[in-house]
Amino acid sequence: MLKGIDVSEYQGDINWKAVADSGVVYCFVKATEGVESRDPMFAKNWAGMRSVGIIRSAYHFFIAKKDPKVQANNFLGLTRSLWDTNDLPPVLDLEKSYGLGANEVIDKAGIWLDTVEASIGRRPLLYTFPNFWHETLGNSPRLGANYRLWIAHYETNNPWVPGGWKSWSFHQYSESGTVPGISGPCDMNNFNGDLDTLQFLLNSKAPLRVGSAGKIVAELQTLLNAKGANIGIADGKFGPRTGQAVANFQKSVGLLADGIVGTKTWSALQSNTKPAPPSASTLVNVCKSYKALPHQEKALTWLNQSIPASAMTTFAIQWRQVTATSPMATTPLLLSNVCKSYKGLAHQDKALQDLQKQIPPATLDQFVKLWRNA
Repeated sequence: MLKGIDVSEYQGDINWKAVADSGVVYCFVKATEGVESRDPMFAKNWAGMRSVGIIRSAYHFFIAKKDPKVQANNFLGLTRSLWDTNDLPPVLDLEKSYGLGANEVIDKAGIWLDTVEASIGRRPLLYTFPNFWHETLGNSPRLGANYRLWIAHYETNNPWVPGGWKSWSFHQYSESGTVPGISGPCDMNNFNGDLDTLQFLLNSKAPLRVGSAGKIVAELQTLLNAKGANIGIADGKFGPRTGQAVANFQKSVGLLADGIVGTKTWSALQSNTKPAPPSASTLVNVCKSYKALPHQEKALTWLNQSIPASAMTTFAIQWRQVTATSPMATTPLLLSNVCKSYKGLAHQDKALQDLQKQIPPATLDQFVKLWRNA
C-alpha cells in the first residue's frame, strides 16, 4: 500500500515539503465543481506538489443536474494545459444524484468522462461512496469495466467494491487524518499496490525522491551509475546517498539540484542510453500501460499484421477461453481490444505470454520501438 491524501481549499495553505517528508507519495487536489466553480487553492497546490515530488492528480466534483459537457469544459479550462506525463489521470467525484434516476446520473457522468478523456488523452478515475453507489445507483455495473475505482469507505482496510468493478485502485479510508504540514483534518488514502504498480497509471517515469522504493528506483540507480555516480549496488531504495547522486547529476547538466527526479531529470539520465530489450512479459506490460495513445494504437496494429494467423487463432482460443470448434475461435481478435479488456486475470497473462513466444525476436524488438515511440 502507498500512502496518499486528497485536499481542497478547506485545508488552507499547505506546507508541501512537510507533507512529502511525512511519507505522502501522491495527492488528489480539487480543481473544479459544477459548471463554473473553481477551487481558489488549486494553482498553489498543483505547483506545490510538483516542487516536492508528490505524484499529482486533480478532481472535479460532479453536479448531476448540471450540463456534463459544460462541467467537463470547466475542468478542462482550468487543467487542460497543466497535465504532465508523470501525473496520475484526472478524477470524477461522483457522490450525489441531485434527485435524478440512476441511469440518467450514469449517462451524464459518462459524457463528462468521455469529454475529458478525448481532450487530454487520459482515461479518468472514478471516485464514489458505497452507500451512494449501492442505494442510489442500484449497484449498477455500468462504468466499472472501463474506469479504475477510487472508493471512499471509512474505518476498514477492506473497502466494499461496487457492481461492475473487480477491485479498487485507491481507497479513501479516513476523512479525519493528521498530516504534518496541514492544519486540521485531512482525507487519507491507500493505493492498492506499490510504486512499481502505480507507475502503470502514468505516461512517463514517476517522480522519485528520498523514501521512494521499488524496481523503478533500481532503474534510476543503474542510470546514475552509468553516468558515473558510483553509488554501488542498485538496491531499489532511494536513500540520502542516491539523493546526493541525483543532486550532483542535476548540477552537472544544468538542472535545479533539488534531488527530486522529475521529467527533466529522467530525460537527462536516459539520454544516450539504449532502451531496455523486450522482457518475457512485454505483452503483459503493454496491456498494463495501454492508454489508447495514437502511437500505441499504431504499434498494436502493426504487430497484429505481423503475427501469423495461426498464432492469433491459438491466442484467441486461450484469451476467450473457448474450444477450437467455437465460432469465437476464428473470429479476428484485435490487440487493441485485448488491451482495452485486459484485467490482469491469470488466463489472460498466460495467453499473452504464450503469444509472445510465437513472435520472432526481431518482430518483437521492432514493436517495442514503435510502442515506445522511439
